[in-house]
Amino acid sequence: MKFNNVLKSTLLLLMISPVAISQDYLQQVFFAKNSSKVLVAAHRAAHNFAPENSLLAVKNAIREGVDIIEMDIKTSKDGVPMIMHDGTIDRTTNGTGKLESFTYEELRKLRLKNADGTLSNYQIPTLEEVFDLAKGQILIDLDLKLKNIRPVIEVVQKTEMQTQVFFFDSDYSVLKKIKRIDPSLYLMPRTYSAKHVAKAVRIFNPVIIHIDPSFYTKTLVDELKAKNVRVWINAFGDIDKSLSQGNTSQLMEFLNNGANVLQTDQPEKMLKALKAEGLHQ
Repeated sequence: MKFNNVLKSTLLLLMISPVAISQDYLQQVFFAKNSSKVLVAAHRAAHNFAPENSLLAVKNAIREGVDIIEMDIKTSKDGVPMIMHDGTIDRTTNGTGKLESFTYEELRKLRLKNADGTLSNYQIPTLEEVFDLAKGQILIDLDLKLKNIRPVIEVVQKTEMQTQVFFFDSDYSVLKKIKRIDPSLYLMPRTYSAKHVAKAVRIFNPVIIHIDPSFYTKTLVDELKAKNVRVWINAFGDIDKSLSQGNTSQLMEFLNNGANVLQTDQPEKMLKALKAEGLHQ
């Protein structure tokens, strides 16, 4: 079966250290139909002890055994794909203005801020730097903050990361363009209702789909799992807050409907909670 062959190829790339997730675990959880295990996605990488979207945050995620990192992609003025979430670089660096207004060389002179506002020794990373660090170690959700996705795809192809990344966007015209450029690439469509989910599955036949708590039901999740579609949902807000306070009951209740990929700002605490319940390796 073509789908299984692609997944086997993915697994061959996921050769990771004992302190990170294992090949067998990823096969069981992400690629197996109706898996009872849950994958943890670190929002802007593991940034509780590092600048968000930094190489240190990526290293922390790998060390902790996080399954997926979510990273936000923009391009510099001269077309270099770089990692930045906000509309400007003001909050997260010692610079001001839009990332797209600066060249790569200009951006390399800046430093990322720590959570407390102090300057770190880390630069705004390029997408290629993230791939070099993450290759074979962790899956990556590329949150597209741009319309011209060709430079991003070129980096994915150059580094042979096709089976280790997902492209996330709510703009289906962008996702369609990605598929036209390289049909082998994985997509994660953003959806806003159960009806929207059906549309996304019909158009893209994705390996993973992003849903919201407002229409997160066991029936919907079961239908998606039956189609070999992984279900991604955010655990921000109350769930992350309860985890930070040492309370796991809200997380466990949230999982009753069966989502098998949770995005969090508390990856370390979520991993600990899931492992205690036998829901993560």
